[in-house]
Formats: sequence, C-alpha cells, structure tokens
Amino acid sequence: NEAKLRTRRREASLRSVGEPAKGESQTAVRSPAGLHGDLIFAGTVDEESGSLGAKALVDAGITADYAVIGEPTSLRVAVAHKGSCFIKVSLAGRGAHGSCPEEGINAASYAARIVAAVEDELRPRLAKRTHPLLGSSTVSIGRICGGTQPNIVAEMCEIEIDRRYLPGEAGPVPEIREIVAAVCEGVEDLRYEVVEMPMTSKVPHVPLGTSPDSHLARAALETCRQAGLPAEPAGVAYWSDGGHLAASGIETIVLGPGDIANAHGPRDHVA
Repeated sequence: NEAKLRTRRREASLRSVGEPAKGESQTAVRSPAGLHGDLIFAGTVDEESGSLGAKALVDAGITADYAVIGEPTSLRVAVAHKGSCFIKVSLAGRGAHGSCPEEGINAASYAARIVAAVEDELRPRLAKRTHPLLGSSTVSIGRICGGTQPNIVAEMCEIEIDRRYLPGEAGPVPEIREIVAAVCEGVEDLRYEVVEMPMTSKVPHVPLGTSPDSHLARAALETCRQAGLPAEPAGVAYWSDGGHLAASGIETIVLGPGDIANAHGPRDHVA
C-alpha cells in the first residue's frame, strides 16, 4: 500500500546517503569542490519546541567550518530562511457583569482592536519588506484566549503571534509592542505586557542568510549540478537549527531530501 511504499522510499533514501551507487551519486559523498577535513554527524533534539539541542551543541564548544542542516529542501541548496519569533500579548482589564459592560474594561475587546491593527496596519508594511529568495516578512495570529463566560466582561485576554522576519530585519517584538501601546496606552485600569515566548527566546530563532558565493554554498551547488539536481541557490520559509549555528560563526546551508509540504501531517515522509 501507499504507506509501505513511502517507507521503502524512505529506507532507500537513507541508504543512498551512506551507500552511494556507482558514478555521479558517489561524487556527493566524496570531498566536493575542494572541501577537505573531518565530517561530524550531530543529531540534535528539540528543534520543534525550542532548539535546546542545537544550543547545547554550541555551548559544548563544537568547532566547525561548515554545517549542512538536513531539513527537507527537495535536494535544493537553501542558503536562507526566515527568523521566527513567537510573541505573547497579555491584557488585564476590569471585570463586570455582562449587563453593565460600561462598568468594566473588556480585555477581549481591546485584544480585538490589536488584532485589527496587526492585520490592517502591520501586515501591509511587512508585505513591502522582501528578500529575493524568501519573499516577504509575515505575521500570523495563532491564538486568542480570554474571558470566562458570556455574561462577564472579560478581565483577561491573551494573543499569541507568529512573526517570521528576514535576514537583516530588526527583531519583531518592539514593533508589536508599539502597536499594542497605541491601542492601550491611556486606558485607565487596562494593563498589558508584550514578551517573546520561550519557544523562540530560549534559543534566539534568528534568520539564516549565507552568501550564495560562500565556499560551502558554491561546493554544494556544484555537487548538485554534477548529480543532475537543481543548482540554483534557494530559500526556505521555515526556521531550522541552521540559524543558531550560523549565528555562532559556522557557515551553514540547509540541504536534504523530502518536501516540507508533507511535513507535520499523515503524509510526512522523506522522498
């Protein structure tokens, strides 16, 4: 069946890394384009929930000239990806009976105004910030939670925001804080807080922006060309541990089998 077929394809793909066939595919596992030295395989954990594995690797003092992150790129050489910043906006107002809403400060209502400002003001600004391989910066409202029941003015409300930003772009938190302040400042008995969430703050999820003319990128592109694979530099929209490794001074690319479109779902497979 289809599941078994995907499993066989996965096993074949994994075998091909360590057991190349004759001819061109052997080139990919030999020293390409003048790269020489020791090859270290590092398997890290926690990439989906904070990247503490990559942090531990860097904190342990690993030294390397280059890093290749094996995330799925359909075997295209990705030299760039966006940074990721998860932001929580917490609002605290004043509760009241739902029949007398004017006696309360409705945190959920002010949260709605913040969401509208993000969608109507911030999103168009971000659309103008572009990268040749990554497209534009983005913002997405991922979660809104507040209040207790319909007949009580909501005293508390939280908004969780996913901001993806480009190489060279400033960190997103101050921009979100400015929007929240414009809505909430001067409102009596309304308190707010804007913070980056631990999932992206424990290990800063910075963008990756390796030059396509770097030694590693040129070697990978040439190897792909010899193997009949796409040989133009690419970018990927998702974040990877490569951002942290590159920030620590290791020249980094992302290159691996599989399509990210199949990730995180029932059709997730390598190739």
